[in-house]
Amino acid sequence: MIRPIQLACLLLLIITRIAVADSLGPITLTEDKLFTLIKEMPPSLVRAQIALHLKESSKRSFSENFGAELSASASQLSSSEISLSAFAPVTSKMSSLKMGVAKKFRRGVAVELTAYKNQYTNTMLTDVTSTGLTMQLSIDLYKDLLGRLTKARWSSLVYDKQRSKLEERLATAGFIVQLRKLYWSLVANSEARKLVNSLIKASKRQVALAQRRLKERVADYGEVARYKSQLASRKAQLIYLNYKKERAVQVMKGLLPTIAQQKIVLGTYSLDETVYQFFGCINQIKDYKEVPLANTTYDEIITIINKQAVESDRIHRAHDLPDLKLQLAADTMGKALGGSEAFDQFKNNSRGSISGAISLTIPLGREKKNSQEILQLITKMSRDAAVKESRSKIDAYHTQIVASIDLLQQVISNQRDNSKYLSESIGVSRKKYIQARITVEQLVSKEDALLSSQLDEIETKLEVISTLLDYFSVFTETPCAMNRKQI
Repeated sequence: MIRPIQLACLLLLIITRIAVADSLGPITLTEDKLFTLIKEMPPSLVRAQIALHLKESSKRSFSENFGAELSASASQLSSSEISLSAFAPVTSKMSSLKMGVAKKFRRGVAVELTAYKNQYTNTMLTDVTSTGLTMQLSIDLYKDLLGRLTKARWSSLVYDKQRSKLEERLATAGFIVQLRKLYWSLVANSEARKLVNSLIKASKRQVALAQRRLKERVADYGEVARYKSQLASRKAQLIYLNYKKERAVQVMKGLLPTIAQQKIVLGTYSLDETVYQFFGCINQIKDYKEVPLANTTYDEIITIINKQAVESDRIHRAHDLPDLKLQLAADTMGKALGGSEAFDQFKNNSRGSISGAISLTIPLGREKKNSQEILQLITKMSRDAAVKESRSKIDAYHTQIVASIDLLQQVISNQRDNSKYLSESIGVSRKKYIQARITVEQLVSKEDALLSSQLDEIETKLEVISTLLDYFSVFTETPCAMNRKQI
């Protein structure tokens, strides 16, 4: 059972939500308003930018490997161990202090410069101190000779970032197209609901007229039932159109959370004028004798994919190569009993040493070779799939969409003619019905055919807009007034 305090809290929550919704008020939606809402960076656009930032993060993480690093360390040891022999001295005190700077270069070279002071005391000597500088140089002599592998890795990351930037631009354009399609579907739905509402009013008048004719015994109940059936059918159509409207609103609010609690009201629009403007864009697009690659970023993506695949292949070919490195070290120091004496010795009469070493690591067996082969296969398959997908979009969208719009243009023309002729036919049929020359079923059938034709015409106009918007999602740079891609 709900307690009074719980009921009070529930009522307060409901009232608060209603108050918030009322305070926000309805939003009048136009295409201009839609672009204003997009500028508020909805989650879909944020996710696209996050993907771009992740690529930039990978570049910066790679660059971190070549930044200079300062390191410092200090250690201290004290021991009370007893010496068992004069020939086996025991260290009773030892300290070490080091500070160095290290840097890797993109040419396969690493350098480290270290300043140090080491001091110890044992049963034979007191405060033996070494002070000096050590410089170490490491050079890759084979796998990353002159930084060829490092350069390939860096280039791959650069191309990855460039590709991600273009894909982010396409994702933004696709998001805009998706919202514009939803907006125009709401417009088409509004037009259809206006039409059906007007016909519902006409159907109600026809039902009333048929009922009066029934009372006057000049019509039977079948005529009344037929008109009631038509009214019920049109009401059902209106309910379904309202359902489609709410579904479109739900999707739009999901994409634009800032209006999630507001009621959407359509602003001023002209469906016929917009369709006419879109046809003007189609005429511009038809003027291109070849696929207009300058109007799309997909061709740039294809170029980048091929370049990135080349760099990836270079990286993979080095996967099973031997590692051959040369390491050189030069040391200069002063050594004496006492810290100040050792420093003076270093400053005035230091002694040096040079050392060198070569290390070679060769992978045995086919494990690394097998890995290299599968990596190269993955790179090739990924490149081929991405290039084919991009190329097919470019070709298919330009050639097929233009052809589709041509067909839709013909459909609209024929639908208008059909509606015109049906309207004329219905005018004649109503006179025949009054003269009892045709049945009520024949008249209602023609009225329903006219409604269907008018609804189809609205749907075809929406299809024209949606089809061309899809074209703009691929050819994002099309110089057409209806290609509103800027936010």
